[in-house]
Amino acid sequence: MTSNPLSNNATLGRAEELNTIAAVLPIDRRDKLAELLTDQDVETLRHFVSEGMGENTLRALTSDLA
Repeated sequence: MTSNPLSNNATLGRAEELNTIAAVLPIDRRDKLAELLTDQDVETLRHFVSEGMGENTLRALTSDLA
């Protein structure tokens, strides 16, 4: 039986939150980012998106956090 990396509720929740900022993040990395980032990391990214931080800056920050 293959383990689903999104089977953990916290990871699944982060993946869903990352969907809300998918326009500025590489969606093909959503599952991996959900595993690597904390809830606080995702909330920080969402805050920056809502404040209008540039897409390249957000991508760089996401990469640094991961």
